[in-house]
Amino acid sequence: WEVDAAARRFLTDAGYPEYLHALGHNVGHYAHDGGVAMLCPRWPSYGERAYGLIEPNQLLTIELGVWTEHGYIGLEEEALVTASGAEWFWPPQTEPILIATAPAS
Repeated sequence: WEVDAAARRFLTDAGYPEYLHALGHNVGHYAHDGGVAMLCPRWPSYGERAYGLIEPNQLLTIELGVWTEHGYIGLEEEALVTASGAEWFWPPQTEPILIATAPAS
């Protein structure tokens, strides 16, 4: 919950509304396989997973998004937790990529 709280504080301090989802979750045999620990707030809906330990060899997503006047901006990165930090599965995205949608008909 401490990592999640720091990310939330960063966003709200920058003037964005509070993010309404977990910052990240375990990845395993299934995309959302639960796991014993999550990067999430201490909300009742997340139960004890907010207090689980993040340990080496866990694969986690880090997903964060914000609503702006232009719509939703989000990203998802995946990292393997190591004893000294994390190994990214690919280089983290540093520039936005616009994915246009077709105009409503």
